[in-house]
Amino acid sequence: MSPTECSVVATKLTLAGEQYLCNGDTYSASFFDLQSLQQLVEDAEKSGDWKPLIHAFGSTWDNPDALQMSFLKSPKHIQLGGLDTGLDLEQVKQAYVILQRLPENIRNIVASSCERLLSTIKRYRRVPSVFDLRKYIILLENPMLVDNLFYKRVTGELLAQLATLPADCEKYLRHHIIQMPSERWLQFQKMLHDYVAVVIMSMPPQSSQIHSHLGIQQATVMQGWMYKENAERIEEQIASRIHNNGTATPSKAVLKLEDFYNEVVSENFSLRIDFVNWKKKNVFSFCNYPFILNAEKKSRILSTDSLLQQQQRREESLQMLAQGYIDIPFFVMKIRRDRLIEDSLDSIMVAKLNDVSDLKKPLKVKFEGEDGIDEGGVQKEWFQLLVSEIFSPKYGMFIPDIETRLHFFNPHSQDFREFELLGHVLGLAIYNGVILDLHFPNLVYKKLLDRHTSLHDLQETHQSIYQSLISLMNYKGDDVEEQFLLTFQISYDFYGTSQTYDLLPEGDEIPVTSENKELFIDLYVKYLLEDSVKEQFEAFKKGFNDVCEGPAMKLFEPVELQQLICGSPELNFEELQGSTVYDTGYDKDHPTIRDFWSVVHELTPEEQKKFLFFATGSDRAPIGGLGKLRLIIGKTGEIDKLPTSHTCFNHFVLPSYSSKEKLRDMLKLAIENATGFGL
Repeated sequence: MSPTECSVVATKLTLAGEQYLCNGDTYSASFFDLQSLQQLVEDAEKSGDWKPLIHAFGSTWDNPDALQMSFLKSPKHIQLGGLDTGLDLEQVKQAYVILQRLPENIRNIVASSCERLLSTIKRYRRVPSVFDLRKYIILLENPMLVDNLFYKRVTGELLAQLATLPADCEKYLRHHIIQMPSERWLQFQKMLHDYVAVVIMSMPPQSSQIHSHLGIQQATVMQGWMYKENAERIEEQIASRIHNNGTATPSKAVLKLEDFYNEVVSENFSLRIDFVNWKKKNVFSFCNYPFILNAEKKSRILSTDSLLQQQQRREESLQMLAQGYIDIPFFVMKIRRDRLIEDSLDSIMVAKLNDVSDLKKPLKVKFEGEDGIDEGGVQKEWFQLLVSEIFSPKYGMFIPDIETRLHFFNPHSQDFREFELLGHVLGLAIYNGVILDLHFPNLVYKKLLDRHTSLHDLQETHQSIYQSLISLMNYKGDDVEEQFLLTFQISYDFYGTSQTYDLLPEGDEIPVTSENKELFIDLYVKYLLEDSVKEQFEAFKKGFNDVCEGPAMKLFEPVELQQLICGSPELNFEELQGSTVYDTGYDKDHPTIRDFWSVVHELTPEEQKKFLFFATGSDRAPIGGLGKLRLIIGKTGEIDKLPTSHTCFNHFVLPSYSSKEKLRDMLKLAIENATGFGL
């Protein structure tokens, strides 16, 4: 007989009130439902005698086959149908509500029964069947799994046994988790998240046990199922909002990206072990579940991947070294200021012809005719100047949306080499830890990561067209053709003249109706975001991939890639104060410095952003927050001058003013009337 058939026979005997044997052990048949549990608890509370409850509970929870026949919707659900396990999950939920109210010593007995149950299952080593999944689901529904009483004795073993389930059981388990009610779904994700954190905190940092622990593995896998489901729910929510004039209809619970981050994992797992496992493919690695890692950890993985590639290249060049070849550890660019773009293009082209991996080396920039060694400041200036030049209106490579002020590719620009150069610039900025002052929509980062685009993305780049298409989509009448007067031929501006484009062959002969309006919208969106800028974006993406292509880049979500390149808008000036260093007569206890930080913390959020831009050339924080930024505050004796800054070095020069009030006035005057780019 198969494992499933054996289970069915045993449970039929259970329902009949018989005894049955399992590997030589005899069990008394008993199973639970909510009504019997309520009666047992009520009787125990009245009499003070808990033994009948303890006995009944033990005979069920200690008995694998009896437990999986408990809390059924009806006796006919002894057999499974579709993905329905037959469990009455509301009964299970209410049962645990009752158990949570019991005295601690009784709850301890509950935990012991669960522990014995899992031990029994493990001891018999029967291959689990779909039928066996019921008992696991009943245990998973326990909201006390993260309590000290349970997580050490029950949760880990439960997750470890789930990790060994065959594929057909996994399908049921995944379905059960995805179909959880919203409140329970949120609780369950938090339980898995917290369990992983608690177990890792009990281990030494960087321990190899982290990767081999079956409980951690299974909790991570199940969060992966939830993360995928969550992404689908977000898409559904966006679509619902679009179809309901900006208001999302009530739907299933949705988590934020940050809710899946596990800071304990990011801070404690061994990157070396994980990276090796990741390359092996069939071994557990957190890199296969990147949603659990924060953006800062992912950026470190990206850097590690680059270093390993460079190391491999150096090993391959040992033979060339014997022949006199010297591998320079930096990517060096020599630039003339009056030929900024041309020299940048030439330097990158030479590097690509030699070995494209040279672009991942630390960047050193030398402006011809200028003394000095690039310790980071010169390269930062190069980035700032080049980005400013490429986005200059004289090139016309990008078009800003009037309402959002975000830039998107000009479909009529033929500056393909410059688009490719900008892609290189983004990649170089990532590998050199430089934040760029870019104003791209999130759509650009989605396209770089090969994510699909939708009508929702259009609101960042073509706000007025987006609103018009929303009006068309939500129009309920049957007279779309008469009201909107649209065909499948659209028009656009080409340097002052009106041009047309057919979304379908002979589009001017095809009217937009209530039946085909969604096709019209889809084709229009595809034209604006994909087809019309295909050549421009492909050149840009090619440049980016020359530097960044590889599996590590796939770890990032679009918003994380945007943060990696442009920084985060979340600003914590307490962190910046803690990471700042001082020179030329200042220290953290100097009266002027104390006044300075007092003033900074009193500024409005918008003023704080202006100060950060004034001092560093960017109003955003690097990955990991402002604590990762090294601001240098220096002193000058010119006490009647405004503060100045050398943004290329994050060097802020602050006179020692006579009072806090004067410092506040001079600082505000500086940040409101200057860009902060001083050299």
